[in-house]
Amino acid sequence: MHVVWNGSAGATPRGLVNSASGKAEAPFLYSRSNGNGTAFEPQRDLAQRSYGVDGAGSIAADQTGGVFAVWHAFPVDGGNGEGHRLLWIARSRDDGATFAEGQTGA
Repeated sequence: MHVVWNGSAGATPRGLVNSASGKAEAPFLYSRSNGNGTAFEPQRDLAQRSYGVDGAGSIAADQTGGVFAVWHAFPVDGGNGEGHRLLWIARSRDDGATFAEGQTGA
């Protein structure tokens, strides 16, 4: 089982720092169930190049080990304000063990 959610300002790991405020933002978190299906692995932040996650993200998995997580956030090197938010996707090819760095859909 794969899950994603918007973390809080107090979540660990911390999200990236918002350049305008100088404060760490809430992360976009992922976890998956362990091999026995008895517990979840430690949560990980997938938003490695984005901050200011807005709304809910989503996740999908296929039968060949592909896991795809999407979220809406600001790019680290972009501006602030709603016109600067982008759609991001992080892809795993090994059933969520690792993810490629999130890429923008823009």
